[in-house]
Formats: sequence, C-alpha cells, structure tokens
Amino acid sequence: MAELNPSTTYTATATMTNPTAKAFDYTAILFLGIDRVVEAEASFHLEAGESKPVSFSIVTPAAAGTYPVYIHVSAAGVDLGLYQATEDVVIVSTVEGVPSGFTIANLYIQSETPSVGTAIAISVMATNVSNPGTVHEFIFKVNQEFIDQVAFIPQGETQEVSILYTPQALGVHLVSIGELEGSFTAVEPPPVIGCTITVVNCPVASGYPNCVPGAVTMNTTGEGTWVLCGQPGNWPYDMNVQRPYLFGMYCCAFNPDGALCAIIEYYQADLYLDNGKSYTLDWSTKILTET
Repeated sequence: MAELNPSTTYTATATMTNPTAKAFDYTAILFLGIDRVVEAEASFHLEAGESKPVSFSIVTPAAAGTYPVYIHVSAAGVDLGLYQATEDVVIVSTVEGVPSGFTIANLYIQSETPSVGTAIAISVMATNVSNPGTVHEFIFKVNQEFIDQVAFIPQGETQEVSILYTPQALGVHLVSIGELEGSFTAVEPPPVIGCTITVVNCPVASGYPNCVPGAVTMNTTGEGTWVLCGQPGNWPYDMNVQRPYLFGMYCCAFNPDGALCAIIEYYQADLYLDNGKSYTLDWSTKILTET
C-alpha cells in the first residue's frame, strides 16, 4: 500500500486501453473511498486498440486512514465500468509527536487543578492504521518539556497511551501531542493535615525488672505512631474539621528486645489542636503547650 500525506496534491497515473475497433473520447473519474471522499477527473482520446497513460491531479483526504482507489470510465455518456486498483492508499499522520500511520483522539488530563508536586495522568487514544513497526514512540509536550512514551500497538488496534506528569510550578500548563491541545492549572497543595505532639515526663514502669528504665513509648488509640517519650509523634487527623479533637494515648514500657512489658497509663482528653502545628504534652501535669 502506498503511504501518502494528508491534504497534499499528488499525480496519479493509470494506463487506459481502448479494446475496440473504433476511436473514442473518454472521461475517467478517479476517487478515493467508496463514498468518494476526494476525486479527480480526466478526459482523453484513444484510437482503436490504443493504450496510453492518463494522469489525474488529486488532493488527498485530510483524515488519516486507508482508502480504496477506484476509477469510473465513460464514453459518450455511456458507463463503461468501475474499476478498483489492486492496492489501497494510506493517508498517514505527519503531525509532531505521533508515529506515521497513526491517528490520535481524546486527549485526557486527569485533573484540571492538580496540586504542585502531585503527579497526574495525561493520555490519548491511539489507533494504528498502517504502521507495521513493533515499537512506536509518542511525544507529549507540556509547556516546553518533551516527554516520550513508547508503546506497541498492532495494526488495526486502538490503545491508550499515557504519561505521568508532576507540575513543579504554579499556574497554567499547556499540553499538546500532534494536533491535540489542552491545559491544566497547578495550584498550591492543600494545607498540612494533622499536627505533631511530643510527650515529655512520661512515667517509668516500676516493678518490671526486665524493662529498661525510661524506655516509655506512646501511641494513640487510633491513628498515630509509636514513638519514644520525648520524641515527636505525628497525628494525621484533619484538625480543621474535628475540633475539639478527642486525644487518646497509652504510655507503655518495653523490653530491650522490643516486646511490650507494661501498659503504664492511659490518657484521654478533648484538645483543641490546629493543622500543621507542633505541641508538647507534659504527661506529669497533662498540660499541652504549643511549641
């Protein structure tokens, strides 16, 4: 199959023969696609038994795809026949970032307003019309950055081709591949969710000779992390929504091998905590201060 560029003028040549014993004036129409997407007409004269090449100037279709080629011949207003060429023509994509023989559609951007530093998916649906290769390279453009993605799409199949992109700057980001264009606006990331609490003056287990003195660990009853007394622990709750926050903590002692040997004390209180802030809780007084 011949591969041609879209919306381009080509000259097609067909050998015409007059099989009769009489000369005729002929009209021939060459067209692509059974629905005559594009066509060109030529008039010519043939003597009895004469053969000669006849040329047609035709502009190829704008849309990529495979098109059968037909020639309709008439003489003196009488239809003489419709003939199909032995090979079709393939209109291939010549746009930037798209392999030859492919068409693309449906540019998808996962979020219109992603946060800076958060990855989003960007994709297109790619159809392999006529590319026989085994590796196909697509190139997405985000602002002035080019991002390659390799795919294997057999001829006649359509698959999604996607990349992950992480915006590093605020504002509008322009996305393109081939003739498809889009955009998204990167915004500030959401505020910190949760706070940090450091517990000090934790009680020491007594009556447990195997426990290391002062090796006291705190933990929330729900979300939170085990941390040694005197070290900060993260409490990943949305403090803007849930206020006051029901704060619960176990103070425990552990063996040198890490095994729990005693739950020393449990503390629970309703505390007003704010997102992103750090606090110190004095276990001996149960006083919470912002640090």
